[in-house]
Amino acid sequence: WFLAGDADFMEKARTRLEDMVRGAEILVLSSHQEGVIATWCSRVLWLEGGRIRDDGPADEVMQRYLGRPVQTWPEPVSAPQPTPEPADPG
Repeated sequence: WFLAGDADFMEKARTRLEDMVRGAEILVLSSHQEGVIATWCSRVLWLEGGRIRDDGPADEVMQRYLGRPVQTWPEPVSAPQPTPEPADPG
């Protein structure tokens, strides 16, 4: 989803998307990544050949599209923070 940039950039981008979703009445998102759709969308329009093939709750439409249950987007994994070395008193 956010594949460009380092871990800090990806986390900032994810936080920004979360803020947009929380503050929006409607957010139109176009994606082929099932985890993104499952995480962020409450409704899905499945378009095929320029026509609506299916429309409904995200989990139901995605299951029909995929032919299996939807995988959700995993929570971000943070890299361990380095532990500072104590200052040498001498």
